[in-house]
Amino acid sequence: NRDHPIMIIPVGFIDNILLAKYKQLLPSDVILPIPSYETIIQVSRKDLVPKLCKQLGIKYPKIYVSEKGIDTPLVIKEVTDSSKPEYVFFTENLSEKVKYRKSKILIQEFIPGIGYGYFALAKNGLIVVDYTHVRIIEEKPSGGPSIVSCIEFNPEVLRLGRKIIKKLKWTGILMVEFRRDLETGEYYLLELNPKFWGSLELATSKNIDIPKYLIETFLLHRKPEVKIKYNRKCFTWVLAGLHYLKQNPKVWIKILKKGLSEGILNTDIHLNDPSELLYSSISRFLNLFLNKHPMLKLSLRRQYLKNVLFLKAMLKAKKIEHVIFDFDGTLTNLDVPWDKVKKQLIEKHLIKPWDTIMIGLYKAREKNLGIFNEISRVIRKFEDEALEKVNVDNELYILLSELYKNNIRLAVVSKQESFTVKKALSKMGMLKYFSTVIGREHEILRLVQLNEVLKRLNIDPKKTIMLGDSIIDVVAALKKHILPIAIANNPYKLQQFIEFGVPCFTNIKGALKYILKHIKRSANSDKYNTYT
Repeated sequence: NRDHPIMIIPVGFIDNILLAKYKQLLPSDVILPIPSYETIIQVSRKDLVPKLCKQLGIKYPKIYVSEKGIDTPLVIKEVTDSSKPEYVFFTENLSEKVKYRKSKILIQEFIPGIGYGYFALAKNGLIVVDYTHVRIIEEKPSGGPSIVSCIEFNPEVLRLGRKIIKKLKWTGILMVEFRRDLETGEYYLLELNPKFWGSLELATSKNIDIPKYLIETFLLHRKPEVKIKYNRKCFTWVLAGLHYLKQNPKVWIKILKKGLSEGILNTDIHLNDPSELLYSSISRFLNLFLNKHPMLKLSLRRQYLKNVLFLKAMLKAKKIEHVIFDFDGTLTNLDVPWDKVKKQLIEKHLIKPWDTIMIGLYKAREKNLGIFNEISRVIRKFEDEALEKVNVDNELYILLSELYKNNIRLAVVSKQESFTVKKALSKMGMLKYFSTVIGREHEILRLVQLNEVLKRLNIDPKKTIMLGDSIIDVVAALKKHILPIAIANNPYKLQQFIEFGVPCFTNIKGALKYILKHIKRSANSDKYNTYT
């Protein structure tokens, strides 16, 4: 016969912050499992989080106080909970993006990486349950909520998250979003969310019942029995990702296949709730059919053409004298079974299970050259086998020879060893066209590799193009003031480049044809101007 609730569980950010601010208006015996208003403000304001990171020794993307004299790529976001991030990859677009922002903004360094989440329920700084996940596919390839994510044991993320919980003496639930650098493996804290997270269903589908544990802890005052099985189990939001069916069908087919392979219970197709399933399906298909889905506001075709027109203007404005290529995935595709390589490296205790091969190489090079050389030896064995399948590509040969005839100097930067790259280029009949090759034995970070090429060949970066298949190539090129062009036959990566505003092609030959056309046009224009 109570006239007020025993316990209030806020769900969204507004619920949390209002209840925390006006907690004194509630009856004193109402249980409210959230931190203080001041603590919520501290973690939710993007401009206050860097101070916390500095205290804890956690990396945070560099913040720029002015839009003048800064290098791209950048992220522009609002300081509040609804950050609405936008990406600026070329300085020419920066002032336009900033001008239309009415709220207070942050201009941050862009971190090329993968999204990791730390999720916790705690009471007075003591953790009740926590886990980590990694995002595989997001609502937009440039960033957003999970469409496919997997629970993954990552002690490095757990350690960082637990430091935050302890420092803040946190009470309630908290989600911490990190971005992990693709090359170094370093984690950058992006934001903290003091609310229930959108991917909660991933946890509950794996018997990590956060709402249940919250009630047991705060209402029943007992310690929940928690058992987390870290066997990389995934959850797929097939219906939530339905916009891909219209925008990028190959990606949605991949999402559907992933969902079916994990089992229908590990998707948002809720057969046990027919009314919800019917409503969710009909509303989403209607939004799709009527183009009302917010993700469909961006026309990929229009944005792609805009990016290509930008490239055209850049090629016209610059006198291109040098082209730098990534190797595997750009000039050729080495058929290396990378999953098999990683498994062998883990079995030999050369890399950690939660590290990629690239990150493992970087860590080893920094700490132990003996281990680095052993990792390289294992990889080289597989790469040598893949070299047997490399064939001559006559069309690519002709295009490279055309560049060479037009006095364009060529170079390669690669995560392979230079010996492997040279052997492949020799087999393809193209080695004679390249002035230098930088492999992983020289330098491992792409930015440093590019710097080495610029120094060796004494070339002007503003007269240089970088062609690569990774966001790492694009970011490194921009930081050296080199014009990047992305190569991507993967539909998800292609969309990512388009959304970032990066000129891209599905194959190297298409890119080279476009470059050659404008180089020749520029040369003919110069001849005409000289004659007149």
